[in-house]
Amino acid sequence: MAKQEANGYTNEPQPEPPGESAPLEEHLRYQANLYQWELAHRGIAVSSDGATHRTSQVIVPRAEVGSATEVLARCEIEVSRSIRVPGRRSLLFLRNGANFDQPLAEVAVGELRTSGSVSEAWLNHVFFAQDFQGSPAYLANPAYFANPAYFANPAYFANPAYFANPAYFANPNINNAVPVTKPGEWPSTRPKDHPIVAVLDTGLATTTVRGGRRRPAHPDLRHVTVHSRWEVVERFRQGAVLRGADEDLMDENGDGLLDRQAGHGTFIAGIVRRLAPTCNVEIEGCLTSFGDGDDASISASLNQFRRRLAGNGRDLSDAIINMSLSGFTEGDQPPPLLATVIEEFTAQGAVVVAAAGNSNTCRKAWPAALENVIGVGALDCSERAWFSNYGSWVDACAPGIDVISTFFDHNFGPELAEGDDPDDYEGFAMWSGTSFAAPKVAAAIAAEMAQSKSNATTAADRVVHRHGLFRLPDLGTVINLV
Repeated sequence: MAKQEANGYTNEPQPEPPGESAPLEEHLRYQANLYQWELAHRGIAVSSDGATHRTSQVIVPRAEVGSATEVLARCEIEVSRSIRVPGRRSLLFLRNGANFDQPLAEVAVGELRTSGSVSEAWLNHVFFAQDFQGSPAYLANPAYFANPAYFANPAYFANPAYFANPAYFANPNINNAVPVTKPGEWPSTRPKDHPIVAVLDTGLATTTVRGGRRRPAHPDLRHVTVHSRWEVVERFRQGAVLRGADEDLMDENGDGLLDRQAGHGTFIAGIVRRLAPTCNVEIEGCLTSFGDGDDASISASLNQFRRRLAGNGRDLSDAIINMSLSGFTEGDQPPPLLATVIEEFTAQGAVVVAAAGNSNTCRKAWPAALENVIGVGALDCSERAWFSNYGSWVDACAPGIDVISTFFDHNFGPELAEGDDPDDYEGFAMWSGTSFAAPKVAAAIAAEMAQSKSNATTAADRVVHRHGLFRLPDLGTVINLV
């Protein structure tokens, strides 16, 4: 294992990119190495069952921090800092000088659970936009790589060098949003006070105008709300919870290429804006451009949105929360912090919609599998999209293949072999995933709210839960918005 700092990040230097004239194989090898470095840099470890977590962070009851500190000290693990998190719990940041075979957090949780001094101990699980593509379940599945619906970019398929090189197919660090031309006019309707769709994601691409004020960079998203104190950097400070920026960052690691999940939030904001043009679209950055957030940081973003909403005199009963992120947990247990905050939100009348995930499994993915969350799978025409998760815990589904929406206007990196340039974007892109089915369901609920003047819970009952709606087994109610 790489040496860990107090917050779990690696202190190894970032891999150096090859020159533009280097062979394709070197570029692909660099991307694979960069992906592994990004995981270490963000303090992410993968357990044997595919669950992801922060390598040096654990969650314990707030009243038991002292006892936990004593237990860990006996095995030479130091608690360098603790911060309060939801549910009367605390997040502990760990460090030690020894080398364990397991990530520090896994060792610590094992010690705490067997000590008899701490009633519960949790890993700080990590959740991803578009799932965790480094999971063995992905990389070992030929259907994942053989399916053109995922790698839908003609430039890739026209390039024999890609197919001839296994490093490409084993490389999950590539942003696979496909550049497309503008499909038609986006709505120009001004939103009204009711309802609100909060997009908790990678943020929104903005630009600075006169007076230093920020506004959406995409002209078709000009009515999306850009709140004050707009966060424009991802938080990597020593000992701080890793947080995404409100700004949808294109190239946070500075390698000249589009980051793995950059543009994800801007894309989803466009889906909501197009399908529910009278609703207010609010942005809360909770995922990095790499696509990761965790139980603690996403819960903090939810609470930040709630405080801002209350500060504007608004009620959660007007709000639909879209979370196009998912992940697995140790023992398939609900993530404690997200479960606590979402229960508070729904008790106050909010509706929470979450992507079911793209692992082609019935295994519960969180937060979609929480009972008070509308979990959304993806359709391909009249059937389940091949990648979509499924199961009794999935409540609704919508088309999730070749969805077109708003994106960056930028050309990233050099052209590839034979003049192919699959990352030259002109404001729109095409993407596939349950991430892009979820906002269609959120938008359908928002449109019902606007039309019927109802609150979020009533609208969700009519759109998703009402008896007699058309449903598919293991995918729930069909919301056929394209």
